[in-house]
Amino acid sequence: MPGAKKFLIPMLLVLVTAGAAWGIQLLHFLRPGAYFYMTLPTLFLVDIVAATLVLFLGRRIAYCIFFVQLVLGIGLGNYIAALGALPSLTTSVRQYSLVSDMGLMAIWDHVNVPLTLLLCVVFFVQCLLARRLPSAVVGVRPVLAIATAIVLLGLHGIVSLQAPYGELTIAHEQAEARKGNLKNFIMESIVRRGFCATALAEVASGRLFEKNVPIERTCSDAATAHLPLLPVTDRIVMVQVESLGGELLDASVDGKAVMPFLAGLRQSAFTLRMDATKKLASANSDYELLNTRIADDKILQYQNVAFFPDSIIQNFSQRGLAPEAWHGVTGQYMELRDAYQRMGFSRLHFKEELEKDGVEPINIGFNGVVTDDDLFSHIEKRIPNRPFFWFIITMTMHMQDYQPALPQFAHAPWGGFYSECYRTDAALQTFYAALPEGTTFIVYGDHRPYYGNPAPYVPFLVAVKGRTLASPEGTEPVFTRCEVSHYLRRLFSLPPTSLPWDGFTEGQAARCNPYASK
Repeated sequence: MPGAKKFLIPMLLVLVTAGAAWGIQLLHFLRPGAYFYMTLPTLFLVDIVAATLVLFLGRRIAYCIFFVQLVLGIGLGNYIAALGALPSLTTSVRQYSLVSDMGLMAIWDHVNVPLTLLLCVVFFVQCLLARRLPSAVVGVRPVLAIATAIVLLGLHGIVSLQAPYGELTIAHEQAEARKGNLKNFIMESIVRRGFCATALAEVASGRLFEKNVPIERTCSDAATAHLPLLPVTDRIVMVQVESLGGELLDASVDGKAVMPFLAGLRQSAFTLRMDATKKLASANSDYELLNTRIADDKILQYQNVAFFPDSIIQNFSQRGLAPEAWHGVTGQYMELRDAYQRMGFSRLHFKEELEKDGVEPINIGFNGVVTDDDLFSHIEKRIPNRPFFWFIITMTMHMQDYQPALPQFAHAPWGGFYSECYRTDAALQTFYAALPEGTTFIVYGDHRPYYGNPAPYVPFLVAVKGRTLASPEGTEPVFTRCEVSHYLRRLFSLPPTSLPWDGFTEGQAARCNPYASK
């Protein structure tokens, strides 16, 4: 019917365009374990009105807007799908500096192909509908465009009254944090205003240009005070495993365990559950655990903190254990080399040092990475006959699909990732077998994996080779990395932190650790 066509096509175009914008944001809230913020009807109205405005700007301008929406949708959607977080402009700019260190291939490593193809289909449908818009709609566009723009500005005005732009400044956020208010203002702005409007607000408020001076915060040591002291030794190996989700130790395909060594080690190790939240970058995970601090989830701590007065590495160094760090990426990545030196490591073994020692990295998007198998084989030859502290970070589980899937996992939905898990597990097993009896072996995950339905926690295992340690009876809560760091200080008789507990109430502390009661 000609009359129905006059209204049907414009309505479909508005719904498709608004739905694409709304759907990208919903990706975050549909992820298991994601933080949930109540979205307001205002945001959906903003999307509807903005999509309606496109109708009256002319087809050529509409095509340009649809293309911009496609590019932003692919970027934002893949970011959310891979990292499980809503990216603000400020965070994206800082993340870019990290990605630029890794090379362009690091971006392709996290592309969600089905999502990207779906957004391309949406773009095609938008262009098709715009081409078929009735001329009657296009003919009245000047008046309707002005009226729609006024409504759109009015909606943003309402939102701004509820969440003023001044709340977006880092200075305001830090001032509120000092009062114990841990509200994520930038996240709230995104769910109220949307991505683009929040980006403009970040520029208008000056947030994008503010100097970051992170608030130094520790947590209470009371959460882990009841945990038993273990018979640890002065030969210590601490391994941070990339993307070691809590579910992986129980994962199997057709009865074949994904990580059989760690699953078996759990039977003789003291095992805790630790928060799996990724706070912008993996380096924030080891920052929290090695310094008994709470990392900001919007900045990279190593780029903004110059001194590490409570570094447990410094304490081990003072005890004569000559701490060494091993990591198969470049030392420039995430400012690791400078930070680790300041934290007290006596020797550093990054990709540059490993290459000089004859270890050949593989050529992937991090400007070359040493695989876990090669890394542990290299370290195994250097096990000293004296007290030592070694900190090792793995990388293979970050390199999904760079090696063929193993036959036993090839048909599984996450077969590529499971294959890398199995390879890391095998490298850990061989290395563990080479360690002398009595070595304290600590292994844990930095954050949850980038796939499917990961658990909201990572395992934290403390083993002493040759002994069986009893794990806590019943179900312990999920501890934050800062809380586990307090436990490490007790475990190894290290001094308490110089930074006093700031006295958050129990409810405020729970917001630091959303899984504490689960």
